[in-house]
Amino acid sequence: MTLSIPLSPQAEANLKAQAAAAGLEIPVLAAQILERAVIPAAIATPNEAMDSVRDFDSTLEELFNQDSRTLPKSSLTYSRSDIYSDHD
Repeated sequence: MTLSIPLSPQAEANLKAQAAAAGLEIPVLAAQILERAVIPAAIATPNEAMDSVRDFDSTLEELFNQDSRTLPKSSLTYSRSDIYSDHD
């Protein structure tokens, strides 16, 4: 699809500067910006979703494999009655 979009001089200058900084042609950068705007971030391709799951799993593994002595101690203490105050 080809679009013709009128831009203010400042928006045009900003787009040109961003394209130059990214080493992209202006139409390529504009297409990327529009695609990010119209495709919700929550909708991921299956590969992106699996990468996200792998990253999450990897982070959890790192946390669980840490020596608990290196974790900061909490100044807060809770008793069972604090947690389950709504029932016996």
